[in-house]
Formats: sequence, structure tokens, C-alpha cells
Amino acid sequence: MSESTLPVADEGREGHPRSKDNAATRTGMLWAAVATSLAVMVVMIVFILQNQDYIQVRFFGLIGSVPVGIALVIAAVGGGILVAISGAARIVQLRSATRRQRMKARQGP
Repeated sequence: MSESTLPVADEGREGHPRSKDNAATRTGMLWAAVATSLAVMVVMIVFILQNQDYIQVRFFGLIGSVPVGIALVIAAVGGGILVAISGAARIVQLRSATRRQRMKARQGP
């Protein structure tokens, strides 16, 4: 083959060759995310329906009765919120450190 007849690969954002046949699209990724979310929601609904026994919950002096499934889902969501907050704090910390390094590099030695 001569150089002029060699196939040229399409380069992605990072400069890696990517085939046009299996290129991921935003619509495809959105569809996969929605399908996965629906499957998780179905599993959560089944979990809640199978755990309808009431338990007594005490929280900061408040007392109430809640189904076990709902209490566990609320606890999981609360844990997820704590993880998201700590992750966001770390991202802010890393961005400020990067900004400081860029400012030092611009000022020179």
C-alpha cells in the first residue's frame, strides 16, 4: 500500500484513534443511563414492597414509626449525600491547589 491509500482513523477528544462504527453518542449514553436508572428504580420498588414491617425510629429526640424499606432507603440516600458533599469538598480543594500552582508558574522563578 502506498502512503496515500492508508486509512486514517478519526481522532477523539484526547487524540486517541476511534472507529466511526462503534463511536458512542450522547444519545446512546443517555439511553443507557435512563435504562439503568429504571432498572434500579424497579429493584428499589420491589425492595420497599417486600419490607413493609414497621419499626420505631428515634432521631434527635423525635420518635416515629416507618416501614423498614423506607428507613433503609432514607439512610442510603443520606449516606450518598454525605459522600457527595465530601467529594465536592475534595474537588474544590484540588482546583484551588491547581490554581495556586498555575499562578506560581506564571510569576516565574
